[in-house]
Amino acid sequence: MTMTRIEAMVERDQQNTRAFAERFRLPVDWERDIEGKILNDSLLIRGRRGELYFDAGKLCMLALNTPVSGMSTEAIRGLGGKWWVGEIWRDAGRRGFRDVKVQDIPEENWKRAIKLCRVRTRRILSKDERAALGARLNPARRPSNPPIEILGSRDSGGVIPTATRPNHTSLEAVAAKSQAR
Repeated sequence: MTMTRIEAMVERDQQNTRAFAERFRLPVDWERDIEGKILNDSLLIRGRRGELYFDAGKLCMLALNTPVSGMSTEAIRGLGGKWWVGEIWRDAGRRGFRDVKVQDIPEENWKRAIKLCRVRTRRILSKDERAALGARLNPARRPSNPPIEILGSRDSGGVIPTATRPNHTSLEAVAAKSQAR
């Protein structure tokens, strides 16, 4: 089965998005509807203020209902390429919002586009950090922790309850077992 020209372009855009995300350590997600179902074959890089995607091999940015304070017209113009800025509308708190679309962002402005969309980069651990994290999370390597002791005494007017841990028994349960034997 041969690919159509449109399918080939979509595949190329997906490869470009993955390569871009890998280069800048960005998370990638499929375009979804309100219910979380995947809409189409579009890969997106989502930020807190906007989305980055590739269209016909060019990086594009789309930001809907974006606060004006975080994305000025000068900053949008500075990205280069073709840009469109919607009119400003205000909510009940008088904060300004607008829609923004930028197409054909040149490569020298890619980092600025990532910053404007407020995309968080993924953390890449070194081998030492991975080993330390693995040692902490591996249950076979964890030291056994003794149960927390009871604070206070019965003679002083009451027992302060103990905090229980999973797979640990309280001192009272251990004492009851030993007396039963």
